[in-house]
Amino acid sequence: MYDVKKGCQRDPRRTMFNKELFGYKYKWLTKDGERERFRSGLLQRYKASKIGDSAISVDLEFSIFFDELFKIYSDVINVRKFIIEKEVFL
Repeated sequence: MYDVKKGCQRDPRRTMFNKELFGYKYKWLTKDGERERFRSGLLQRYKASKIGDSAISVDLEFSIFFDELFKIYSDVINVRKFIIEKEVFL
């Protein structure tokens, strides 16, 4: 789970964090008209899933990539990490 620190809601580094985590679309003009592409974020590259507003689920083998991103942006976000060992169906 992660949360934006108080006072950092409008920080440009928060925007960069979101782009690296979730990906983003960008557009440019060519002679043939406007083109658009999507740059994938860590969620798409490592098949993680968003399970809440500020919660993501990541396979343990890929968690090192997410930990690295969270360390880079530790000045803007708070992180709490939980390790889930098994899933119980009711």
